[in-house]
Amino acid sequence: MASNSNVNNCTTSCCVFNFYTKTVYNPNPTRLWSRFNYVCPCPSGQVECSTDFLKLDERRKAEILKYKANSSNITKKQQYANAASNRWLTGRKRSWATQTDTYTNPNTSALQRVGDVLVCNNNNVSCSLTSSSDVPGKVQTLCYNPTVPLYNYKVTRTYSSGGTKWPQYYGPEPTQTQYTTTTVYDWRNIAIGQSKTFTISDGLYQPYQLEVGYNITITYSDTDSITGTITAIAVNDITLTITAFTRATYAIVPLITTTGPQPAIAGSVVNPVFNIRPSTTIPPNQPEIVANTFITDGECYLFSVNGDPVTHPVVINIVGTEIQRPNSNSVNIQLYPSAPTTPTPFTFPSGCFVGTKQIPVIEALTFGVAIDHGFPVGGSFTNPINFCGVINGYTLPYAPLGVISIISVQ
Repeated sequence: MASNSNVNNCTTSCCVFNFYTKTVYNPNPTRLWSRFNYVCPCPSGQVECSTDFLKLDERRKAEILKYKANSSNITKKQQYANAASNRWLTGRKRSWATQTDTYTNPNTSALQRVGDVLVCNNNNVSCSLTSSSDVPGKVQTLCYNPTVPLYNYKVTRTYSSGGTKWPQYYGPEPTQTQYTTTTVYDWRNIAIGQSKTFTISDGLYQPYQLEVGYNITITYSDTDSITGTITAIAVNDITLTITAFTRATYAIVPLITTTGPQPAIAGSVVNPVFNIRPSTTIPPNQPEIVANTFITDGECYLFSVNGDPVTHPVVINIVGTEIQRPNSNSVNIQLYPSAPTTPTPFTFPSGCFVGTKQIPVIEALTFGVAIDHGFPVGGSFTNPINFCGVINGYTLPYAPLGVISIISVQ
């Protein structure tokens, strides 16, 4: 028989067995079904053991070819006759010498003799050609060596149901994709029963670990989290019906405040775009809105053309880099037919999220109506038009990154 060499610097067959079944074998993990596993060839605690799986296979083949279950089909009388004539060595001790009245032989087995001691050759390895046992295939030498452990000969297999029809795996937990989202909503207005859409950040199409009906939790921080049921999945967007949430207490504070309006008002314009001039802010030269900030509301000094008795709706938008500005962030305000002595408030019901530090631009959609604007002291109504008023909001203590975890399935 051919012989294979040890691998992975193994010194025991257990090492070889583990190397092939856990390293060389592919895929890894080796098996997910509830099936039996072969045991290590070596008995527990036996260090010196064959490391050659070809020899293990040869030992098992030789054992099979012995046909030990009374292969000759002899009768009980024949078995007794064999035992009485010492042809069976299982029932009585073997004799190494013989003596009669006329004959003496102290070494009937022709063993090596050293002085008065017979050296017993305990090598019980016997070999024969495979053709002698009608083994099909290429003729080769097949040896019986009782010192090689009999491995995988009579295997007791236990098949468990695994609890379900699906594969059961009790090894290390397979690596799972950790889904995250950078979508965040104004925490002041989160409520149970709302339907919100979140974009999965991993860029996967139809995330395979998330399905409609799953209950998930999106955790942004130790204080802010949203729990809900997935009601729809479209490409990388999941729609969630909120069933629970936690949030910190966020106080609304002025983010940008400008000086008061000039007493003299000049000019009118359709759909004006306003800049925030640092010299007109209080304190001066600090007009930036920091990153991870929600703009919630503000005040302005817009009014319609003098003499126009009709109020006009205007939509206020915040424009800039990395600003979440869905349509719900734009709200209508009514303008008055004369210059207001007090500012006109406006709100963003869903908040306007600012992702990076910047000076935003404010635009007013007037739907074709020319409006006047009270520009701040030190500002101008000519390009660039300076914003006059207040921008309010709050800043999150973290960069929005919600970690999604599945809590149950339906």
